[in-house]
Amino acid sequence: MRCTTTLDRRAWFGALHVVIVAEMVTLLAYRLKCPLTDGAERYSEGRSPNFDVFLPRRLARWNEEVFSGVRVAA
Repeated sequence: MRCTTTLDRRAWFGALHVVIVAEMVTLLAYRLKCPLTDGAERYSEGRSPNFDVFLPRRLARWNEEVFSGVRVAA
């Protein structure tokens, strides 16, 4: 879908901004831990940093720091 007017672009920007802020509030409420991690831990014996995400181990280890920095910069 292509945004043709300024109003369309502002609406998309606003909607995406709300989603990102909601995600940040959720992470803060769960002390920077994904709320789905507890469920994944119950059904898995692995505890490596990337046991619940499809990221390389080194990136998964620094996941919060890297992506929080990206969000703040954006």
